[in-house]
Amino acid sequence: MVTIPDRPAGAPQDYVAADKLLEFVHPETYGKMTEAFAQGDAKSGLSLLLDFVRNIPAHPEWMDSYKKNRQQADF
Repeated sequence: MVTIPDRPAGAPQDYVAADKLLEFVHPETYGKMTEAFAQGDAKSGLSLLLDFVRNIPAHPEWMDSYKKNRQQADF
């Protein structure tokens, strides 16, 4: 399995990986996505992730909540 770096080269300091945001916001969908990948069904896994990514701009509160949670966890 390939591991995506936490922050790709050149990404802003406040970069959040879409899969981490999905895991935080919709853990059930994240589980379905990871299960699809584990089963070798990349098409279904990517479809779940892309559907989520398309909805991120309409929900800025997801990112705000994620970042606030991460700040609290760092303390």
